[in-house]
Amino acid sequence: MGQPLAFVHAKKEDEANFAVNMIQNAYTILDASTKQPQTIINKLK
Repeated sequence: MGQPLAFVHAKKEDEANFAVNMIQNAYTILDASTKQPQTIINKLK
């Protein structure tokens, strides 16, 4: 395991559970590294 992704602060447990669910659904965490996408840089004239 690595570092925490987020800390949830809420007044009610159901609000905390909702926030945790939102965070967990917002990210995909893999065990293996992924291929870095190619960076595209355009020079504007």
